[in-house]
Amino acid sequence: MSVTEQDLRRFQEYALSRISDGRTDCELEDLLGEWRSLNADPAQQRDDLAAIKEAISQWKVASERSRPNSK
Repeated sequence: MSVTEQDLRRFQEYALSRISDGRTDCELEDLLGEWRSLNADPAQQRDDLAAIKEAISQWKVASERSRPNSK
């Protein structure tokens, strides 16, 4: 996804509002992360959630296989 001038302006407005709210204890990367999470693409969020669910499922199967049989 390419960045547009509108994207930059929206981020700038967000960052300036956070700074004017007294948020001076964070780095630029922190602000960018916050802004990204607030402006996430719904399709990407669905894909991310599906990947997380799959990873959890695989982890559960792997952990069950590694347990010794108790009798």
